[in-house]
Amino acid sequence: MSFGRVFNILFALAYLALFAFAFTYLYQENDELRVLKERQSQAQEQLDTYREEVATKRDELSRLSNDPEYIEQTIRTKLNYAKDDELVFRFE
Repeated sequence: MSFGRVFNILFALAYLALFAFAFTYLYQENDELRVLKERQSQAQEQLDTYREEVATKRDELSRLSNDPEYIEQTIRTKLNYAKDDELVFRFE
C-alpha cells in the first residue's frame, strides 16, 4: 500500500470517528432539549392555573370591597350568621 492510500484510510476513519462523536453529542443535547421543553410546558400550564386563581381572587376581593349584597351573602354562608328573626339550620 502506498502512503497516500494509508493516509486516505486514516483520514476517513478519523472523519467517521468525529461524525460518530458529533452525532452522539447532538443526540444527547436533543434529549435534554426535549426534557426542558416538557418542563417548560408544565410550568406554563401551572402559571396559567395560577393566573386564573389570581383573577378569581381579585374578582372576589373587588366584590367584597364594593358589593354589600355579596358581603352579606358571604357572611351568611361562610360564618353561618343570620338576621334577628331568622333561624340557621346546620346539617352535618
